[in-house]
Amino acid sequence: PVYRPSFNYFAVNETGGVPVSIVFAGTNGPANGTYMLLSSTNLSAPLSTWTPVLTNLFNSNGAFSNTVPIDGAKPMQFYRLVQP
Repeated sequence: PVYRPSFNYFAVNETGGVPVSIVFAGTNGPANGTYMLLSSTNLSAPLSTWTPVLTNLFNSNGAFSNTVPIDGAKPMQFYRLVQP
């Protein structure tokens, strides 16, 4: 089967009005399969230059959820979910 994991939830956690982390969640991954979350400050940069943020597993239903810290030194940050 072809899996097309996608984000279906996004939230920003704040402390004292300052963004401190981002929560990502989604579905449609392979049950217990591996994925990586990549990050870049340039949306049009080649995928090979994006930085791995984390590697994790989809749950038994193909869903995922992660919380990543916000780097205040980077004015923009883009994320992409890939399967290795």
